[in-house]
Amino acid sequence: MPAQLRLQQTLLAQALTAVLGTLAMPVFAGIVTLGAVNPDPSSGIVAGGLAIGNSATGSVRVDGGSSLRTDQLWLGTGSAAGDGTLTVTGAGSSMNVTWAGGGNLDLGQSARGAISVLNGASFVYGDSSAGCQSNCRVFISNAAGSDGNLRINGNGSSFSTLGGVVVGNASVFRIASGDTLDFGTPGASSTASARVEAGAVMSSSFLAIGQPGGGLGRTGAETSTGNVVVDGIGSVWNLVRNAAQVGGISLLRLGTGVNTSGSLDVRNGGVVKLDGSASPGEFSGINVAAIAAGSTTSNAQGNLTVNGAGSRLEANNGIGFMNVGRGNGTTGSLTVSNGGVVSGSGPEAGLLYLTVGNGGGTGSASINGNGSLLRLSGRNSATNSDPTAQLGGGAFLSLGRGGGGAAGNGTMTISNGGRMEIDTTAFALTNVNGQTGMYVGTFNGSTGTMTVTGANSTLLISSGTGMAPYVGIGRDSGTGTLTISNGGRVEVSSLHTSVPNPGASGYLPGDLNNFEVGRSITGAATSGTVSVSGAGSQLLMTGAADAFIQVGRGASGTGTLNILSGGQTRSSVVFIGTESGTGLLNMNGGQMVLDGTVNGGPGAGGGAGLGVGRGGGTGVANISGGSTISISSTSGSTASIGGSGTAPGGNGTVNLSGGSTLTVNSANALIGIGRLASASQAGVGTLTLTGAGTSAAAVGAGAQVLLASGSNTVGTAIVGTGASLSATSLIGVAHNGTASTGGIGTLVVNGTANAANLIIGTTGLLAGSGVINANVTNLGTINPGNSPGRLTINGAFDSSAGRIELEVQSLGGGQFAYDEIVFGDPSQVTMGQATIDFVFLGDTNPTDFLNAGLFDLTTFFKQVDANGAVVDLGSNYRSLFTSALFSASAAQFTVSGFAFDPLTGRTTFSSSAIPVPPSMALVLLGLMAMAGVRFRRHVH
Repeated sequence: MPAQLRLQQTLLAQALTAVLGTLAMPVFAGIVTLGAVNPDPSSGIVAGGLAIGNSATGSVRVDGGSSLRTDQLWLGTGSAAGDGTLTVTGAGSSMNVTWAGGGNLDLGQSARGAISVLNGASFVYGDSSAGCQSNCRVFISNAAGSDGNLRINGNGSSFSTLGGVVVGNASVFRIASGDTLDFGTPGASSTASARVEAGAVMSSSFLAIGQPGGGLGRTGAETSTGNVVVDGIGSVWNLVRNAAQVGGISLLRLGTGVNTSGSLDVRNGGVVKLDGSASPGEFSGINVAAIAAGSTTSNAQGNLTVNGAGSRLEANNGIGFMNVGRGNGTTGSLTVSNGGVVSGSGPEAGLLYLTVGNGGGTGSASINGNGSLLRLSGRNSATNSDPTAQLGGGAFLSLGRGGGGAAGNGTMTISNGGRMEIDTTAFALTNVNGQTGMYVGTFNGSTGTMTVTGANSTLLISSGTGMAPYVGIGRDSGTGTLTISNGGRVEVSSLHTSVPNPGASGYLPGDLNNFEVGRSITGAATSGTVSVSGAGSQLLMTGAADAFIQVGRGASGTGTLNILSGGQTRSSVVFIGTESGTGLLNMNGGQMVLDGTVNGGPGAGGGAGLGVGRGGGTGVANISGGSTISISSTSGSTASIGGSGTAPGGNGTVNLSGGSTLTVNSANALIGIGRLASASQAGVGTLTLTGAGTSAAAVGAGAQVLLASGSNTVGTAIVGTGASLSATSLIGVAHNGTASTGGIGTLVVNGTANAANLIIGTTGLLAGSGVINANVTNLGTINPGNSPGRLTINGAFDSSAGRIELEVQSLGGGQFAYDEIVFGDPSQVTMGQATIDFVFLGDTNPTDFLNAGLFDLTTFFKQVDANGAVVDLGSNYRSLFTSALFSASAAQFTVSGFAFDPLTGRTTFSSSAIPVPPSMALVLLGLMAMAGVRFRRHVH
């Protein structure tokens, strides 16, 4: 029957129905065909298959509430001239492809094909049989060289199948060996698109976008490109796992092999849902440009975008996962923006893990804008059959992860109020290898980068009462970078409470809320960097578990922590350079807060702490620009520089400047500089304070600053002009308050040192030209000045068992510089049998000094009078020195027969120049000019 006549009959039937009002419309009333359509579908039922646009242009339109049923359907089959179009439109209009004849539903099998389901119409493909569940496939562009399009538009419009949908495929087949190519064009490109719009609903068991295809006729040059859009409020694509899909699978995959590209754009309130309830204990997830890690080479590309308020991608009722850029040569991207949400839910797991850039792949992820959320949650089921699954493990993010022996490269940016959550607070995780957390740059030389920037931009990692979280920035041959800026926030929290582990070297597995930067377990070179910059920017470790930030841990582990321009970190402990690692802390205008009590591990019951260079590690901390480090607890707060109580040995350096402060506040607070050594590693610590207002203080009952507090330790503190070092109770220099330690301790005070007591142990040295506000006991050596200078001591002074070195330097022309000690209260001075050495530096001739009339106690010892002026020590105090032992030495003169009477100042000795060979004189002159320093006697 001619098409025009059929149309006239249809219109007539519709008119009669409208007039009579009681006559039913025939099912074929709105079926209109044009062009190459075979067989004629106008009866509404086609036995076998229906081909539309086989080798020429053909179209079928089903509307007016009509229905069309066929066993198979092909659009755009046969030659390249094929072009088939099917439109099902209007409420009540329907299309049913039964799959009774088997095969696929092809839109553009070899040429061009398109289906549109519009304005409340419906399309159903397949049945509920196991065969259909496994083999019902909708190919939108199947063969190489084809072009396919699917559009579902309008409220009530739907397309459903229990099978899968492939958008973009490039197969080339032969029927039998030796036959000519009869399916697809070798080396050609396929393009495909699918759109679900304006409240329409699409349902399938999986969605593959950009698939390479198969067939013996492929040359390898074929390309496949697929694009899918889910657009508008109420528009949904449901990916419902069926019973035939066993084991771990990806329900959604974009860019699945060589020369493939796939994109999915969920926008303006559109939703894509993955439903894994058919196998809730198995992986049901998402692959974006993801093939086997490291095992093949591919240029697959995938782009997944969820954009706009109400737009969502959900992984529900199964163990959801997402890989973005996995396998050699792959490139994948994930964008969540302008209020879009990627998340999941279920009785045990929703979206469990996300890997960005894995096993040779490159991946990127962006979460941008207020309301934008990417959420990982839940735990891995104990029934998961995947051999790689961490059963009972928690949600995890990896950026740049090695796999299959290949490096990954992954990046993520959270910006402009975007938010990412990695949350297992609802579960008590039990797998010690499955902690909730994050890797950034780990394994096989991988590189990972995360940026959290802008006010309200947040990364939250949280766990329940089981295992505490773990974060690694640069792990085991990886390079990781985390930047928190412009008000961004990263918080790692746990409901778990750490437990003591006495006598052990560390915490029980999973018992520590652990944030590591540059962590190497394998001994491979590893690097991590964390930067917290800008007002309001924060790295926070919160919750019940002990919270450690460890920077540079393990042999060949190198870490850097930068806290700048108002940035802040908060935790209970920070280690810089630990367990043979190398760590660097840079602070400029930043804030570090360490607080709380350590409940677990070998140091249970202690307070918050900072460790720089411990456990054989090397640590350097540069604190400048008004930065603050605040360490507070009820009891036992510590700052350890060069070895610690739980990890002896190491080399630590802390440089404070520019008005920066280090405050350790608690009962028995401690600043330990060169704290403890191990059997194989000395404990070496240096603290330098530079600039007005710069300070380090141990505050609280029993608070101490100890330099070289154990054997085989070296502790040095240099307090610059305008700076201060303070302890409520004690500053000990090679002395622990009870006994000398045998360590080498040096305290140089050019600013101020404040304490109830300052004790210089037998191997300790006090120097500088500053002020000591403390009761001083000298069992070691006091050497005022840096070169000759004045040291003021306000408080009691006892050097009856110590040594005082008083240096003299010729200025030429009969002028001299010399050391001075000024006593604030000479009545509290005890000299006893102190050893007092007069040391003449450089080319200073002791005889010239004697002839200048300066060899007298009042030259070297002063006092503060009632008006606060510095004056000569009163003659009534000369008797303090009557039991002292005096000696003299000179760098370039031999001094013999030295005798000094402290009561009269009478001095006798003979001196003669030490001959210096001409060549040695030149060497010494050159060294002195280069170094610009004086000779100083070594501490005995």
